[in-house]
Amino acid sequence: MKPSLQSLRSWCVGLLGVSLWGATVSPVHAEAILRVNSDTSSFENLELTNDDVGVRVSYIHYRELQESDDNNVSYQLIYQGEDHDLIETYAWVFAEFALQDLDGDGVDEVIARNYSGGAHCCTNTTIHRWTGEAFSTVETGYLDGLGANWADLNDDGHVELAIHHQAFLYKFGSYAESFPPITFFTYRDGELVDTTRQFPELIRDQAKQMRSTFLKVQAEDGYVSNSLLASYVAQQAVLNEDFDAAWQFMLDNYDPDATWGLEIYRDSEQVGTHPDFPTALQAFLVEARYLGEDGLPIRDRTPG
Repeated sequence: MKPSLQSLRSWCVGLLGVSLWGATVSPVHAEAILRVNSDTSSFENLELTNDDVGVRVSYIHYRELQESDDNNVSYQLIYQGEDHDLIETYAWVFAEFALQDLDGDGVDEVIARNYSGGAHCCTNTTIHRWTGEAFSTVETGYLDGLGANWADLNDDGHVELAIHHQAFLYKFGSYAESFPPITFFTYRDGELVDTTRQFPELIRDQAKQMRSTFLKVQAEDGYVSNSLLASYVAQQAVLNEDFDAAWQFMLDNYDPDATWGLEIYRDSEQVGTHPDFPTALQAFLVEARYLGEDGLPIRDRTPG
């Protein structure tokens, strides 16, 4: 099984990441950026400024941390030379600070990303916006790998963040075969608004690649990934295009002997087991609000 999982991973490298920003969509470049990695020495009060907005960063290399230190990164938000909020956090190996106008109002936001460390995990992206009196803050929470990608997908001046739906990780298979559906959040008025359905072309392309990858690995390695099937069906539910055909494709191709993800939990305790993968998948997609209780796609979906 191991060679098959490696093959699956190699087929899918970039499937839900770099491929999203293809030739027709380019990431928006920050006006100013500061990156910290494993080779970055400790420093104090390194400042990024652009017009009115700025950020002053201090960093302690993780190898220099004392036992009493909970955080190794601090940054001060600045507006028109005046200090505002001071934020303390932790970053292992990687952190990034950028100044970029995410909502087209002519004033940069301060974007901070910090990596927590751990297997395949995790990066939090925090956005600070000047409201006229103070900075407001919104964050993605800690996401797999390097977290969200962002770009202005429709050239309207508002940046979209592409975020993989984390609930699919490990749900029906190992990390190596977990490729969560993509969701899009647009940064508006200091909030992240779910606008996934406004980008059907990208969702459609992802679903097509998922199906193609599944069939390729099935044919060449004889491996069936229920995890990839789950994501494919979820993407088709978002599109609400040929969903019955997608569900039938899953029924025709799933591995009936796989038991990963069949457990039923309530309040973190297992209370039962689903009889098969299709039943478990439907229950999961209902809970995650891809499907209604009737098993059909929900038109106005907010992922749980």
